[in-house]
Amino acid sequence: SDVSRRGISSVTDEAMGEARSEGLRIRELATLEPSTAAAGSLAARVEPVRLRPDDVLAGVDGTNNAVNCQAEPLGEVTVIGPGAGVQLAGQGVLSDLINVALR
Repeated sequence: SDVSRRGISSVTDEAMGEARSEGLRIRELATLEPSTAAAGSLAARVEPVRLRPDDVLAGVDGTNNAVNCQAEPLGEVTVIGPGAGVQLAGQGVLSDLINVALR
């Protein structure tokens, strides 16, 4: 309940067309950043976001996922890799079975 959420299914065909005509891509992003509400608190959101084509997250396609971290003094770091697919699904099932067997 503390996370503002809006799914990609809320994006209309019209909104997709507008983004495309402006050269933008829409991606579902989860963001976590310092909140202005209180010192030391965080604000979390999951929502469709319009991205410029030169944004590293705009190029994440298919079953890939990405994590982008922006911090001082490091700057921006992005890790992109598979987030789904036959091999990962099989690995997940096997991992679940092992966890059940160990309990």
